[in-house]
Formats: sequence, structure tokens, C-alpha cells
Amino acid sequence: SKPDWLRPTYSNLDKMKKVTHDFIKRTKNSNVFLCIMFHSNEFELGMSPYSLQQQDIDKIIENLDSYLEWLTKEKKASFIGLSEIKKHF
Repeated sequence: SKPDWLRPTYSNLDKMKKVTHDFIKRTKNSNVFLCIMFHSNEFELGMSPYSLQQQDIDKIIENLDSYLEWLTKEKKASFIGLSEIKKHF
């Protein structure tokens, strides 16, 4: 079976919510860092097996947008780049 990733390329909103809830539960609500995985070429037509048609790219973007919107509203998440983690924590 595939790993449970925060990957908008092939995980829908419900799957990404489940991964998030499971991870938060395991960390007992301490500071939680989530890493969303995708390759930049997945957003270019024909540059990835996941983006062979425009509708594939649109779906990836829709999955990412809906997840980030949910994360911001429901979990009050804030976002930083990976290089900023040491500075903040």
C-alpha cells in the first residue's frame, strides 16, 4: 500500500485531513510540523506522469488549495519555509 502522505498529487482533501489528524494525535498537540510533498514539475503540463493533461494539474491545485484553506481555518496553521524552522523553534 502507498504511504499516507500530505501529497496533493494523489491525496484528496479527506485523505490529507486524516493524515493531519493522525499526526496531531500522535504528537499530543505539541508543536506540529507538517511537510507537504510535491514536485514543482507536477504543475507543468507533460512534465510529470501526474500532469499529462491540464485537468490533472487543476486537480493537484484544487487539492492543495482546499487543504491549505482547511488547515488555516480549522487548525489555525501558520506557514513558514523549511529554512525558517531553526529560527522560529
